[in-house]
Amino acid sequence: MEDLRQEAHAMGIKGNAKMTEKELREAIAKVNKARSRRCLCANSSLDQRSTP
Repeated sequence: MEDLRQEAHAMGIKGNAKMTEKELREAIAKVNKARSRRCLCANSSLDQRSTP
């Protein structure tokens, strides 16, 4: 549980001290999903720019 709290803190998730284990896991998953989407969008826009 402490590892989850530290991970959430490192990700900038506020209020993690009051969250249950389930809430922490959901919040971490949500942040990871958003980051991967952002990465995919950035990669997609790079691919489009390099295409003649």
